[in-house]
Amino acid sequence: MANPTATPGYGANTNDPYTQIPKALPASAYGQASAVPPLKIRKTPSYVIINSGSLDGNTYKFIYGLTASLDTTLDQDNPNWVTASGMTALDKGPMRLDINPEAWCTSNAAHVEATGDVTFVYQGGL
Repeated sequence: MANPTATPGYGANTNDPYTQIPKALPASAYGQASAVPPLKIRKTPSYVIINSGSLDGNTYKFIYGLTASLDTTLDQDNPNWVTASGMTALDKGPMRLDINPEAWCTSNAAHVEATGDVTFVYQGGL
């Protein structure tokens, strides 16, 4: 009897040449989260999380549609920043924003932006 025809997503069973077993999922099938530094261009996320420790009174700005390379550092005074949210001391986080920016910063001069204030989340999929 001949081996069965390979089916996408399945491979040969080394214990039984007449059956198939599921192949391992590729790394792209799993999502990931990345603590993104401010003012740095990153791959567009599925959504953004503003983390709880950084909410109090900060206004977050995001930028979209860039043509610069990944990891390029942006100027905070760039006119293309879009204000997405004004947080208050009453806001409790983390806060999810269903937006797809390429970089972030705050407009509060008293707040020192830090990696970890904003998380870019990338959903997996096949």
